[in-house]
Amino acid sequence: SPTSPLFGEMAPVIAQHGFVALAIESHRSGWAGHETAALDDELDDLDAWVEYLHSRGVDSIVLAGASMGSLSIGRWQSLRQHPSVIALAHLMPTADGPEWFRAAAGDGPYEQAVADARAAIEAGSGDEYLIDIDIRQPEPSLSRGRFRWTQRAASWLSYWGPDADTRNTAHIANAAVPVLLLSGTADSYNDKARFAQLREAAVRAPSVAEIWYEDVDHGLAGVERDVADDLCDWIDTINEASKANNA
Repeated sequence: SPTSPLFGEMAPVIAQHGFVALAIESHRSGWAGHETAALDDELDDLDAWVEYLHSRGVDSIVLAGASMGSLSIGRWQSLRQHPSVIALAHLMPTADGPEWFRAAAGDGPYEQAVADARAAIEAGSGDEYLIDIDIRQPEPSLSRGRFRWTQRAASWLSYWGPDADTRNTAHIANAAVPVLLLSGTADSYNDKARFAQLREAAVRAPSVAEIWYEDVDHGLAGVERDVADDLCDWIDTINEASKANNA
């Protein structure tokens, strides 16, 4: 979301490095968006924003997505293979959706939520019926925090159902451009083992870089400007490598 603290802090710094910086809004932006947006809405969103950049003469694009935004950019490029996208930056990348939610809710509650969501959709109330479920963050979360998850049935099933196309490992395997994995060491969704899994999955990427921030949790609070500087340094490295390969 363009109003998120992370991208609100990052965008001006990125612009100061001389890049065009666009913090985009999507159907999923904000709480109402989280609760109602379907997974494929973000394909339409990114189609439109990339075309917006093209219409203004920008034809070399790095997509950066934080948390669920990591899935958004990775899945879009996996399916589109857009020639203008030169790199993908996954900031605090998400776990694989169906497996994470099952682990967070427990097998029984998860299966019940799937059944309820499917029944609501069959009854024609998928956009109104609310999935309302207690979850507890699974490992690698250090706090194992508990919270209540609410989301409309059709939206929930598209992101978290057993057949949902929300596995970051599957889409990162289709990345044919350089990839950045960036997180804090206290992140609730990532650790060294998860990054190793993503790195191993990225079989087509010409390079995979990692950046870690010590004792920083999900959201990257307090290091937003550092993240922007490091992201730009990484892009410069990619550009230099590209020039060398084309020399």
